[in-house]
Parts: sequence; structure tokens; C-alpha cells
Amino acid sequence: MESIKKQIRGEPTSEKGDVFRESEVLSILVKYLKENGWKVKEQIRVEGDRIDVGAEKEGRILLIEANGEDIGDYGSAEMNFQMGLGQVMSRMKHNEIQYGLAFPVTKDFTRVRQKYRGSFAFEKLGIYLVPVKRDGSCRLISPIDVLKFLDENEKVKGHSFLRVLAKKIAGSEQTMKLIKSNAELEHLHSVGEGFIYNDFSGKGSPAVTWNVLHIAYCRTLSGTDLSAPKYFFSDIDKAIAWLRKNRGEEGKNWKRCGTCKAKAQMGRY
Repeated sequence: MESIKKQIRGEPTSEKGDVFRESEVLSILVKYLKENGWKVKEQIRVEGDRIDVGAEKEGRILLIEANGEDIGDYGSAEMNFQMGLGQVMSRMKHNEIQYGLAFPVTKDFTRVRQKYRGSFAFEKLGIYLVPVKRDGSCRLISPIDVLKFLDENEKVKGHSFLRVLAKKIAGSEQTMKLIKSNAELEHLHSVGEGFIYNDFSGKGSPAVTWNVLHIAYCRTLSGTDLSAPKYFFSDIDKAIAWLRKNRGEEGKNWKRCGTCKAKAQMGRY
């Protein structure tokens, strides 16, 4: 009953295990905008379609599409975020209006947005990002600040432990670590620091095709598991040295990922 009352009032709920649905994102967003001096209306008609929120303040107009969770997993979050971006772009018909995408701050949506680190698309297209938290707080991230926002260290469960792990490996004689569980692999990918090597050695697959070194946040690692062993390296020099010694010649026995390029300086792509 209390949860229903809070939803009607536009107040954040705090029930653990609940998915952070679009309706809750929307109610928190509207409440936040009103409290910060915006005149707000939901479901604005735009050229034969609708957008979730229209807000006006001091002559400035902001139209925002809201995202939420459906079933509370990474695949659903990724699909919803991409669909939301598409909806925003399809409604961008007026240069004098600002456009944005609101989304819930959850572990899965954080992983999704990390895939866009280094992308200047938001700045070029003029799209605001609006992260919404269940405690009722929001942020309006301007297009010119999105790149910095996407590059911030994320406070996802398990990140602190894994950063300490990476530093311990970097500061010791240990050059690599065998990833022991799918959960550990998922966390390492989500943190995005270091490198992950996909090791098909001994499985009968063409070595240079499947034995691939990735930056930990590489999007091609999304949804992978330990059907083939995977190794974590804290930095590129240790990864290359270990692979050359234990797996052989680069380009013949193993290769760097064609998507992320396994860049030496942890570059973005």
C-alpha cells in the first residue's frame, strides 16, 4: 500500500528487488523539474508523435524521453537505452529546442552507458543525459559535459574490490589472474579497467581467430561466459609479455580485438 501511495505522489520507492520502471523514472523526473523552477507537462505532441516530458524555464524548452527497466537485466537495459536514443533523435525537429534522455541509475544501465565512453555523439547531436536515482535526485548533463560524465568512475557494486585487485596485480610479480567465475567476469567488464584475454588454446579452434585480447570494457565481451578460459591483466605491457612468452607470436597464435584494438593507453573507441 505504501509503495502505491509513493508512486501516486511521485515519491521514490525503496523496495529492494523492484525493477526501476519507466513510470517511476518519469514521476521522479517531473517532481525534480518542478522543484527546480521548470514548468512541466507530460506527453507532449511532436509532429505526429509524443515525447514523455516537456519543460520550460526562462525561455528555455527541454523535451525529454524517459527510459526504465522492464525485467531488470542487462539485455533489457541495453535495448531500452538504445530505443530511447532512437526515439529522441526521431523527435529532434527544432533547433531552438533542447532534447534529452532520462534513465534510471542501476547496475545494468550503468554498464550500458559505459559502452558509450569516448563517444562524442551526444555532444554532436546536442542530447542531454538525465540520470535518475531512486532517492529522488536527478542531474541534467549538458551535451558538452556528457563525455566527462560517461568517463567518470562508476559506483557499481564490486568495483572497489576489483580496482584494488587490479592495483595489487600491477604492484606485484603476478602478471595475470585467471578469471574464476562468470560473476567475476561480468564485474571486471563492468569496471572496465585492465585487459581480458579470451583463451581458446587447446580447444581445437584456429588460434588467431579465437585467442583474442580485449580491453576490459570492450563491447564484444558483453554477455560472454567462461566456456573458454579468460585471463585478466592489469596493464597492456604485462598482457603482451605474458602472451608472447606463454602463447607465442602475435598475429599467429593470438591477436588483439578488432573492435577495441586492445589499446596500449586504455583508449576509448
